[in-house]
Amino acid sequence: MTESAVLRTDSERRTDGGGAPSKPPLQRIWSQHVVLHRSVRAVDQWIDGLGEEDSLDLGVQLLEQLEHVLPEHFALEEQGGYFADVLSIAPQFSSWAAELQAEHSRLIPRLDAILSELRGKVRDRARLLAEIRDFVRCIHEHEAGETELVREAFRGSTLQRSA
Repeated sequence: MTESAVLRTDSERRTDGGGAPSKPPLQRIWSQHVVLHRSVRAVDQWIDGLGEEDSLDLGVQLLEQLEHVLPEHFALEEQGGYFADVLSIAPQFSSWAAELQAEHSRLIPRLDAILSELRGKVRDRARLLAEIRDFVRCIHEHEAGETELVREAFRGSTLQRSA
């Protein structure tokens, strides 16, 4: 069985409501991943170029964009079959996948707290910027962990097929 065959699910046969087939789950997740990556990179670039006296308004806008992108991305992974498809070929990674999914519910409130502080009166700018940097680092690590999970699942599947 090929990777594409393994990742194909019933949701691929769904339509966009107008009768046209929707993108397969993996394509939707990949498209959303690209949007997420761009949003996170924009926050990285903003914070790296920020001077001590620069306004934080752009950061609010960029993090608000991320506030819309991140939950959608996580929902696609959780409900779009991403984890289920990976675990169908590598059930031994179920605790790893569960750990990654649990991170979703911790990252969203963390972003909300950062935004809430940014929208209000910032009392400790250096601490808040360090928190934003750490949050972005956590997003990078999380996405790298998901990529590694998929890579290991398919590598194991490929090894089993060729044995």
